[in-house]
Amino acid sequence: MELFVSILNMSIASSVLFLLVLLLRRLLRGLGSAGFLYLLWLPLLFRMLVPYSLPSPASLFNLFGKSLSTPGGVLLSVTYFDPQQPVLQSVAGGEHLFTKELLGFAAGLWAAVAVIQAAWVLARYFLLRKKLAHGRSADLTAMESLFARATGGKRVPVIYTTAVAAPLVFGFLHPKIALPVKMQGQTEGTEYILLHELTHVRRRDYMVLQLFTAAAILHWFNPLAWLARRLMIQDTEVACDERVLGLLNSDRRVEYAQTLLNWADTRRHSLQYANFGRSAAKQRILRALNWQQLPPWAEMVLAVVVCGVFTCALTNPVLADGHYLPVSSPFVREQQREMFRSAARQLVTALETGDAAQLAQLASMDPAYYEPVYAPFGGVHLRVEDARLYCNSNHSAEVYLTVEVLEGGGVYSEGEGVLVARLSQTGYRDEPFVTCLMPQKKYEDKLLQHSLYR
Repeated sequence: MELFVSILNMSIASSVLFLLVLLLRRLLRGLGSAGFLYLLWLPLLFRMLVPYSLPSPASLFNLFGKSLSTPGGVLLSVTYFDPQQPVLQSVAGGEHLFTKELLGFAAGLWAAVAVIQAAWVLARYFLLRKKLAHGRSADLTAMESLFARATGGKRVPVIYTTAVAAPLVFGFLHPKIALPVKMQGQTEGTEYILLHELTHVRRRDYMVLQLFTAAAILHWFNPLAWLARRLMIQDTEVACDERVLGLLNSDRRVEYAQTLLNWADTRRHSLQYANFGRSAAKQRILRALNWQQLPPWAEMVLAVVVCGVFTCALTNPVLADGHYLPVSSPFVREQQREMFRSAARQLVTALETGDAAQLAQLASMDPAYYEPVYAPFGGVHLRVEDARLYCNSNHSAEVYLTVEVLEGGGVYSEGEGVLVARLSQTGYRDEPFVTCLMPQKKYEDKLLQHSLYR
């Protein structure tokens, strides 16, 4: 279940990044190199597969945090799913059993569909691998010049087979090029096709495509994941075309475009492999006919933009004092998340039992000093109805507790209200301690006053 929740929150975060990539893709498309557009997909792939990263002030996700000290305590942020709320469910016991069962069913459904899809992809992979094992090897000595131009001299196995309808690169660690058997003995367009497939090998596009397939399977419930994969494939093919055109004389562009046209109606074997079949064929033909080498200054500008995107997208936010993220955010470390959740649970239990001694223990290593401060809670009978936990990367957190006071006074008269507790973690004690506990209005007034006189 925890894995499913992590994947769900990673999917939310990567969806935000996908929209940014989509915007940049639109803005940069008319400026030049498709190779730079292709690189924009790599941070998204990382975010879809890896839950953790290094913090940086330049992180894109710093844009989605706003200080909770603003009146009303509203957090302007991406909303993440947190199965521990309301009231940090482990404290609530069986009251939220239905929510837990529903989440368990959703996690089971996600796992079942992901396993079925992965099994289908692997089955097709090994079936094609078995078929390709019976392919006829091509004469590589006649391709030495192509290897030298496209791969720097590195040889790649090339076979002719009836198992594919269009040329493709197959494999992960040890790729090979599979050509339809009808191409055997054919000279027209063969040079361009081989240059294209060899370029895929040199750029390792086949590995990126397989990893994107794995990411899409993990996030199968998110349609943006599948759309990102399809657009990435289109950019991969166009970027590969550009690389090949850079290896050819300008008078051979029309021949390359004609080769694309000849294969435009060919059935693609699978979107799982990098191949020469139809993939945005019209767009690729037009770009081939109109392609021009970018001037060095334009390549430099695009390189700076791509490096900026990598820096902003591959790093996690660094939050200043007073800035917080939902504790369920994928940018909060697991150890930190559980540490503050545990402290919040203890606080909820102490409040509901009216245990002033336990509250004092949570507040300091010297409970005798703080117990009189929390003594008024001993005469209050309240129920915590909701708990919203926000986390700061500088070892602090805030928990907003919606409480109903059933009897007693001191904190509120009988009725409802919101208590805010600040949790801090320092070196002299392992668990976080409560540095303040007060009504929300009073807490925000103190923060506002502090900001005015700072």
